[in-house]
Amino acid sequence: MNDYINDLPSPFPIFTISQGRIERFILDAIDELSNSNMDVERGVTADSLVYDPALESDHGAYPITMTLRTLSDEEANPKPMAGAIGGRDILAKSNMPPDELVHVSRPKSTAGSIEVVKARYLIGSDGARSWLRGQLNYKMEGSRIDSVW
Repeated sequence: MNDYINDLPSPFPIFTISQGRIERFILDAIDELSNSNMDVERGVTADSLVYDPALESDHGAYPITMTLRTLSDEEANPKPMAGAIGGRDILAKSNMPPDELVHVSRPKSTAGSIEVVKARYLIGSDGARSWLRGQLNYKMEGSRIDSVW
């Protein structure tokens, strides 16, 4: 068995928490705070973002407009790069812990469907190479590691 801790690209491996584990904390909090009335849809991507700063001070307004597109199964679950493992090739319900099975979700719309959403707030949690960060022209501050972990 490999010692994955020694392979982590972090100067602080003893404090490292995997992205999957952090995602689990967020999904559990969403479930708890919404009394199980909110679902996280996987397989949906943002195609565009429009922000109207003139509406920023109006607390009843929705200054953010997002255009969302439902991905096909092939887009949502790409094959791993050559030589890599992961993705749908190893993910199976039989190797998921019971609490993960609760959160297996599919998009509510068919592939290619477009939805326009207006919002007061938008939370981006898609990392240093974030699409949202790029749309807002925000630069990454601090150190970065060029490997996936």
